Amino acid sequence: MPTLPAFQRSLFLEGPAGSGKTRAVIQHLNRAIQKQGIAPERVLVLVPPSQLNIPYQQDISIPPGRKNPLIVTLSSFARRSIRRFWPLLKQVLPVDAAVQEPVFLTSDLAGYYITRFARPYLETGVFDGVHLPAYRIALQILDSINNAALAGLALDEAENRLIHAKGEQRDIYHTVIRIAHSYQNFCLKRGLLDYALQIRLLVENLLDINEFQEHFERSYDYLAADNVEEMGALAHDFIFWCMEYVHKTIIIYDTDGGFRTFLGADPAHAYLLADVCSDRAIWEKPASLSAGMLGIVEIADALLRDSPADTLPVISGRSPALHFVSTTFYPQMIDCCAAEITKLVHQKNVAPKRIAVIAPYLSDSLLFALQSRFDSVGIPAKSYRPSRPLILEPIVQAVVIFLRLCIEEAEARPQPAEVSFALQTAVEGLDPVRAALLTQVVYRNGELVGLEKLTEPVQTRLTESICQHYEQMFSWFTAHQAEIASSPPDGFISRFAEEVILQPGFAGCSDVSFRAPINNFVAAARSFTEAVYNGEDDNWTEIMRSFVRLTLDGLVSPDADLEPVEAVFIGPAHTYLTRDLRVDYQFWLDIGDDGWTERIEQPLTHPYVLRRGFPGGDMWTDDLETAAQKTRLRSLILGLLRRCHKGVFAAACDISASGYEQRGRLTFVLQQMFDRTRTSTP
Repeated sequence: MPTLPAFQRSLFLEGPAGSGKTRAVIQHLNRAIQKQGIAPERVLVLVPPSQLNIPYQQDISIPPGRKNPLIVTLSSFARRSIRRFWPLLKQVLPVDAAVQEPVFLTSDLAGYYITRFARPYLETGVFDGVHLPAYRIALQILDSINNAALAGLALDEAENRLIHAKGEQRDIYHTVIRIAHSYQNFCLKRGLLDYALQIRLLVENLLDINEFQEHFERSYDYLAADNVEEMGALAHDFIFWCMEYVHKTIIIYDTDGGFRTFLGADPAHAYLLADVCSDRAIWEKPASLSAGMLGIVEIADALLRDSPADTLPVISGRSPALHFVSTTFYPQMIDCCAAEITKLVHQKNVAPKRIAVIAPYLSDSLLFALQSRFDSVGIPAKSYRPSRPLILEPIVQAVVIFLRLCIEEAEARPQPAEVSFALQTAVEGLDPVRAALLTQVVYRNGELVGLEKLTEPVQTRLTESICQHYEQMFSWFTAHQAEIASSPPDGFISRFAEEVILQPGFAGCSDVSFRAPINNFVAAARSFTEAVYNGEDDNWTEIMRSFVRLTLDGLVSPDADLEPVEAVFIGPAHTYLTRDLRVDYQFWLDIGDDGWTERIEQPLTHPYVLRRGFPGGDMWTDDLETAAQKTRLRSLILGLLRRCHKGVFAAACDISASGYEQRGRLTFVLQQMFDRTRTSTP
């Protein structure tokens, strides 16, 4: 493992993923703590939102009696600092005098509040030309706010850039920024601080306060900023400010990174930090890859740089690092990959957690197909879809339907088909036919009733077990329904889950995959209650109704689950990269799909136009989009390859899941790579 070179005051360390940069920094910090007497609590480690904090937390040695270093993201450091210096901030901010403490909004709660300002415009039809559901429109307005904040741009400047870049949507962008202004003014007045306000208050306000400057200088001697290419320009401003106060600074830059560009990351601006460092080091090659994978990375790098054919490297002989699987139909491709994974796990004793299945998008049908195949051979697998609303989880849909039965007016109660779905999802062993029959019996005039008048033939069709479990659930609601008005939403939902859904005979007991969505739902309800409850109004029914409406709008998302599990990873490519995962084997599915190269649809914002370095007033042309697309593809392929230690299986199908022939650019690039390795499909 390489070690850091000697440096004076600051070091800019760049290199590809897997070259040992983070490990070397941890070793350097340990030597400074153990041999130079640096207090670990005086070390500040700044990381982007990912799993990158884990090695620092696990591997920095702490002498007895000393505190841990502070390992934070920019937003978490901002929250700590704002909470500590809130009385001083209130003096310079337009905050109501009655606000005693700030409330830090999650993305779900920010979506709730911005939807309140967006809904009147949605009803006027101004967004009719934007083919997105309402919750996506609200979230993309938040994206514009966050991207502008990360670039350090005023909202009016962001509007000007968006209008000039894509002039045909002038009215839409003007409306987006009008909503953004109203939303932020409302939040700031009430001390409701979302992500954008948190980082703006830190960098644009707190850094100028003498008391904060003195506190920071007393608190920290060392700064390590890792993966700065995954941070926005405002974070780089903060790092530059910190360098004036600490004794030593180490900045780590991943070559060909920038996977969070669509979330406001600015790799080009991050590279400017090299100019303000006293020393600089460049590490060329990953240290953890096999020889075969190193050769594949070298070929991919050359191909994606459009190097002349006669200069491309060739790996002679059979290379076990790259396998190409081609089928005619989509299900055949899934079968081939599942079979190869089964061989790795059951015949070659590869741990499931050392395998990742990666796709451009992870649809419900693809996840079901993979999960069912893995279940049939006893291989644990876990999917990751952080942008998927919780309301799309069947068990959450069922719980929401039951809640609506308790809180909605009669005319707004669920339809019989919805109740049938909820019963089928909640009660173990209840199929769609009997669920419809049970609904006919128990759902009358918008209310559930008991089974006292159930005839014997119907009971026989439903089975005694199902009838008992329905009565158990109905009795619970009869006994506890009135508590909705007297208890917070998270408490009521948690009791329903624990006393019904997770009990024997119900879905949550036998299907453990239902537990994580339920836990996320309860946590979201708790955060919502803490943000909107004013401590005086005890109308919990109305708060529950607002939370249910928020969930139905698609604005409640799962918490980021960063804990490693003993299971095959299943997820989109960008999710894998932004989590900074490492495995031995990767399976790339559907490589002919254009989703591997196309930018995620963001019609109400633009991550490139809202970068600090983009010339204000310039158009975003097709040539710029093509160049950005090539850069994204190169970054994505090299990022995946450098995070795979032993081998990649690239799978293509001639006919997509939708029935169309596909020949995406990734197929072409990988075929060239495969030809240069002079190998054949295993």
